[in-house]
Amino acid sequence: MVAESYDNQTAMHTQSIKLATMRICRLLLFIATIATLSAAATAQTTERVLIVGDSWAELTWVYGSVDKALNYAGHGDKIAVGDVTAIGGTTAAQWKTAAYQALIQQELMAYPSIDVIHLNIGGNDFLGAWNTGMSTAQEQALFQQIALDIEVLVQFVHSVDPNIQIVLNGYDYVNLEEMRWQDPFTFLMWILLGGPSPAQINTALFQSSATIFHHLAADPTVHILNHAGLMHWAYGYPSRGLDPRTTPLPGNAHNGYRPALGGDPTKPGPHTLMLDGIHFGQEGYDAIALHCTARFYAAWFDAHP
Repeated sequence: MVAESYDNQTAMHTQSIKLATMRICRLLLFIATIATLSAAATAQTTERVLIVGDSWAELTWVYGSVDKALNYAGHGDKIAVGDVTAIGGTTAAQWKTAAYQALIQQELMAYPSIDVIHLNIGGNDFLGAWNTGMSTAQEQALFQQIALDIEVLVQFVHSVDPNIQIVLNGYDYVNLEEMRWQDPFTFLMWILLGGPSPAQINTALFQSSATIFHHLAADPTVHILNHAGLMHWAYGYPSRGLDPRTTPLPGNAHNGYRPALGGDPTKPGPHTLMLDGIHFGQEGYDAIALHCTARFYAAWFDAHP
């Protein structure tokens, strides 16, 4: 009986070892499979978009907004890069200089598959110089200088690769009116800008973008994306009487840029989407990237897989 009991225990112990060994083998096989699939997924993505510019570009990169939009449009095999060229606080005046242009060239050389530049620039030039006390002539001189600086940048890009496409993004409405009471930086900016109303700053910021657009409209490799009022259309502003998708989308090339100012330009950007008076959170930049995809990326990558 003792021998029989010992044999049974030995058999059970042996069976337990076999079962444990099988479980370990299955786990190792599972881990190996996941690693293989992950490596395959990584191998199947190609860098196609370079994000360049200021904090709006940087947040677009940080949130992965372009990648998500491309994936939504069925182009998940294409990804954006921007860790070197999306730099918050930068200006068009800086990006026309050799030091900043070298960063773009470096990335285009590192990723020869890139065929599109996603550009957000000019906003800091505007915020650093414009105020409500400027005359029309002073405003126009400022807007022209910003446009000329961006034109120099575009010419440089085409000197590196004449076939590269540039998605030139405008800005959506900021919110200094409400966010200045929550953020000291926004309050100081509002003071330095001369205490503009939402309508004043929305109109002036768009006029600056429109001047840039006009300078580059004849270039077939520059694709102008007007986002003025996009958040009002996409998310509404219920506390201000705007429901989602009840105001017009900002006009773009497909409809002759009518209306130039979408949403309600007398109102600020929805405060629920803002990080501060100037920047959106993730929802905002995801919406902009989807807008870019609807207007350009989907068709471009359908035709250039």
